[in-house]
Amino acid sequence: MDGILAIGNLYSPNRGLDFLIANTLAHPFLEHLVIWGVDRLKSGDALVRLKDNGFEKGRDNLGRDCWLVKDFPLGRISADFSDEDLEVFRQTVEIDDMRGRAWEVVAAKLEGLKNVTPFTPIRKPRVVKLTETRVSKSFPTIPVAHRI
Repeated sequence: MDGILAIGNLYSPNRGLDFLIANTLAHPFLEHLVIWGVDRLKSGDALVRLKDNGFEKGRDNLGRDCWLVKDFPLGRISADFSDEDLEVFRQTVEIDDMRGRAWEVVAAKLEGLKNVTPFTPIRKPRVVKLTETRVSKSFPTIPVAHRI
C-alpha cells in the first residue's frame, strides 16, 4: 500500500518495544502506528499504556535498570533511552488501536492516513544505540531424556 512506511510484528511487551521505539525515533516521518491483529502477549497493551500512562524508572527481573510502563508490569523499556527520548515518542506518535477490528475497517483507516501527512518530518531524528542483552546467569539443570 502506498504511504505505508513499515509493517511488522510486535512480539514482546518488553524487548519488542525497544526496537519499535528506536526505529520510530530514528525515522522522523513515522507519525502513526496502527495496532491490529491478535495480541496474545499483550504487547499492544504495553504500547497503548506507554502512550497513555507514561513510564517510570525501575528494574527488570534480573535487577538491571530499565524504564517500566506505568500500570503494566510486563512493559519494560531499555535504560538506553533517555526520559526525553521516551517523552518525544509519546508526544509525537499517534497510536491507532485497531485490535479486534475487521481487516476492511483497518484498510479504510490506513487509506485515510495516506493523506494526513505528506511525509513531512514531525521531529528531529534521534538515534538510540540499544545495548545487546545477555542472560547474566545460567542455571544448572539435570540431564533429562524422554522415551516415547
